[in-house]
Amino acid sequence: MKNFFKSLAICALAALTFASCQKENADGNMDDQSSVVSINLTSPLMGTKAFADGNTVNVVHVHVYKVGANGELTYIDRGTDGNATPSQDVAMSGGRATYSTRLVTGQTYTFVFWAEKSSEENYNSPYTYDSANQTITVNYDSATGNDERRDAFYAVLKNVQITGAYSQSVTLKRPFAQVNFGVTQNDMKAANATGITVTGAAVECTNVANQLNLLDGTVSGSKDVAFASAALPSETLSAANKTYKYVAMNYVLVGKDASTLSNITLTLNATGAASATPEYTYTNIPLQGNYRTNIVGDLFTSPASINITVDSNFEGENNEVIQSVASVEAANTAILDMADNAAKMGTPLESIQNAYQGFAKQNYTMLDNLKLGYGGTKTEMERLLKDATKISGVKYDIKNLNDVYQAIHVIQGELGITGTTSKEASTTISGSLSSMKSAWQNLLTGIADDNANFETLIGNFVDSIMTFADNIVPRIEVVIDGLVDLILGLADTLLPQVL
Repeated sequence: MKNFFKSLAICALAALTFASCQKENADGNMDDQSSVVSINLTSPLMGTKAFADGNTVNVVHVHVYKVGANGELTYIDRGTDGNATPSQDVAMSGGRATYSTRLVTGQTYTFVFWAEKSSEENYNSPYTYDSANQTITVNYDSATGNDERRDAFYAVLKNVQITGAYSQSVTLKRPFAQVNFGVTQNDMKAANATGITVTGAAVECTNVANQLNLLDGTVSGSKDVAFASAALPSETLSAANKTYKYVAMNYVLVGKDASTLSNITLTLNATGAASATPEYTYTNIPLQGNYRTNIVGDLFTSPASINITVDSNFEGENNEVIQSVASVEAANTAILDMADNAAKMGTPLESIQNAYQGFAKQNYTMLDNLKLGYGGTKTEMERLLKDATKISGVKYDIKNLNDVYQAIHVIQGELGITGTTSKEASTTISGSLSSMKSAWQNLLTGIADDNANFETLIGNFVDSIMTFADNIVPRIEVVIDGLVDLILGLADTLLPQVL
């Protein structure tokens, strides 16, 4: 009987031991009651070997979490033997990597993938992962321009329940906007002909995030970032179906599908120029995660003549331009048209600005905000362009933002809206006061700018004072006449009572 109970106890112990082996060990190792997990990872490359094409990325950090009954995440830490655990590093080459492991059948997991250039001699990765919060923090200290090694990609697989062998393909995305500067070959030759040789460039950006939540793609933090000067790249830049000579390239964190506006300053290192470091600032430049912002044109000899485009080259072969402002003049036309529309139609300026921002992304749902008689659809914008063509004789292309701006300008002119702001500035007290304030602000800005036309700025300010005086003096005369009438009237009423 004693041997029977002893045998029974041994069997029970064996059963408990077997049951315990159904679970994941503390260090993440698996037993025989697990399933094979295989995930193919790809990052979008430029198609052919090119500058900033993503080929510098050589490792994928895989972070695996067990998902609890209430959705809580428990990180499976790496064991002492490295790749033996689900959380591990996987080599990436040519934009491809394969991740394999074994996970407990019946359990639910979340996978976080971060691909980057691994640290090596003379290079420390600027990215730090926080496993508790699933965030990446970007270190911009000592960042240098044109550094392809700062390229990185990420993806997330949420709430994957393992019911058997599991296989999946995942495409990684950049959380960055790639900011590019490019100059025309003719402009570079023109600069050289005048004795100016540009050897390098530094870039500063405002409103740059420094932390990314990998689970939901949101970013946090806002800081001004400086990329130290670097020699001009030898490669060419393709933008809006044209080829430019690369001046600068940098990655800034914006977040997946997020967008922001940044003031970007380009400082050139040059010899033979009036200034050894010509500096140009471009305001409210659109940045979007996983997109390229290209600032291109005659940057060396005529920095005011630029194209600003945002293209989806990082998404694949599609290189459709969704934002293009050909010149400062075109941008100024749009700004004046917005002000004219607000003054004439009484529409809040913010509402009109939102509509114009939508046009920059080929979103026409707020076209009706302008109250020009067109609805908020692409078809209605196409109708507006056709109507503008009938008036001006010029054919407008909806894919060209300049054409869209010019067509709106034509329609507003036909409706008597164009020039409302200018008329208000010259005929009303509030308008002329606002104009005088603007002229004063321009004058203050010009004082610190060696390239500013000081005589013109002084003239504009004096003219604005005279215009304001022309509007305010008649009102002062009316007020004085009114006060005289008031005093005389009071005298007629009060003097008899006093006497």
